[in-house]
Formats: sequence, C-alpha cells, structure tokens
Amino acid sequence: DGKEEDVKSLNKQGAQAVKAKDLDKGIALFEKALEVDPSNARTCNNLGYAWFLKGDTDKALKYLEWAVRFDPGNAKAKKNLEYVRKKISGKSEQAAAVAPAESSDQADENTPADEDTVRDNGDR
Repeated sequence: DGKEEDVKSLNKQGAQAVKAKDLDKGIALFEKALEVDPSNARTCNNLGYAWFLKGDTDKALKYLEWAVRFDPGNAKAKKNLEYVRKKISGKSEQAAAVAPAESSDQADENTPADEDTVRDNGDR
C-alpha cells in the first residue's frame, strides 16, 4: 500500500544519506519513516545504526531494541544490538555493525547499503 511504499522510500533515502556520511539527514528521514509506521523493525534498525554512527549509544540501543522486539527474526538488528552492547560494555569483539538497509531491484529493503564493506546476513 502507499504507507509501505512511503516507508521503503524514506528508508532508501535515509540509507543513501547515511552512506554519504550525512547522518543528520539520514536520521531525519528514518524518523519520518517511523512516524508513518511506528513499529517498522527495519526503520528502527536503520535509526539505531545511524545514532550509533553519530555516537549516541543510548539512542542506538533504544531503536535497536525496538527493532528486535518488533521483528525477533531480524538478523541485522540482532547483530547491531549485540555490537552496540559490546561497545558499551567495553568488550572488543570481532562483531561488526551492518549498514542500514536500502531497497533495490534485486533485493528487498533489508539489503545492506554498502555491500563492499558489509555482508548480507540473509534475513527477511
């Protein structure tokens, strides 16, 4: 429906902004997507990831926890949440946060934005 397409479009634009290092724009777009669909796990994951990149681990945790709550099978959100928790606890692990999702013709909107540096976790 139109609402779902709006959320996909906003997530795609937000992911492109984050990839271009425009975190404020990306966050604003993800927040707008969340206003359209407040329980969208992909948007929460993207917003959490963007806040993490901006250095706000409290907000990152909040949105990543929401993403996992809304979609317990979302592998990217789980991986990002685990990564942020380890960073906060001071543990250095090999886990790496995955980039925000953006849509393309070949995959759904949960494909990583930067495939050169991020691997796809194969989630829905």
